Amino acid sequence: MAITDDTRQQAEDHQSDEHHTHAVSARYDTLAKRIIVCLDSGLELAIPHALVEGLNDATQEALAEIEISPSGLGLHWPQLDADIYIPALLAGQFGSQQWMALLQRAAGGRSDSNPTTGSHGCSRLDPMAPRTQLESLKKTVEDTDQYRNLEETVAQLLSGRQGIRADELIRQGVPLAALDRLAQHGMDLYQLGIITPQTLSRRRARGKPLTRDEGDRLYRVARIILLAEEVFKSQTKALRWLTKPRRSLGGNSALEAACTTPGYLAAESLLEQLRHGFIA
Repeated sequence: MAITDDTRQQAEDHQSDEHHTHAVSARYDTLAKRIIVCLDSGLELAIPHALVEGLNDATQEALAEIEISPSGLGLHWPQLDADIYIPALLAGQFGSQQWMALLQRAAGGRSDSNPTTGSHGCSRLDPMAPRTQLESLKKTVEDTDQYRNLEETVAQLLSGRQGIRADELIRQGVPLAALDRLAQHGMDLYQLGIITPQTLSRRRARGKPLTRDEGDRLYRVARIILLAEEVFKSQTKALRWLTKPRRSLGGNSALEAACTTPGYLAAESLLEQLRHGFIA
């Protein structure tokens, strides 16, 4: 991410009353495809890496290696020689003015109040910018919107209500009613090994929710189910695809693979290939 003196000053002005909120930890979430930054204020940021200049085409291995500056105001990726300045991030700046203009163009709109716009308040796309880069950014914006919508739908399905994040729900304990709601999608959750009938019976009697580990596995299963239904536009076709053993998944079905994070990522990759017209 290109950090200019103007970018730093704008960000610091934006944060002047916040006493330079700084990062205390940072990691890359491979499942969510986001950079998770915990701030000293207790706020947790989740930033799609594909929107950040210098990180958009990086590998998971490179994204996972993050260094926090001594001041806590900067993040550095040594393998990529890329940086994020926390005050700039909080000001909504993901890169240079040219990069922000590309993102804005990819999103199909413009904002005269964007702090990275020119002196006349108008973002301009560099005429020399490759068309392929703009198309790639359009796809990034579309995929980010799709991810956000899917994440909200999964959280609502598991919780039975709106306005709760999936991570927060899993930590609190996914209610047992989520199993009944998923069963309506044609799933036999006992076969997936998330919870045994005996354990479920005891939990219902005690009014206890799923454990974090169980909730985490159920989240992945629910997510792959809804993603498949979105791709195939049919619950019947999605179920047929989800339950078929696949050599690319080690002989497991997508549902069985989704019980682990690596398996889920592999199954999700196959569905994304189908979404974009490839045979999986």
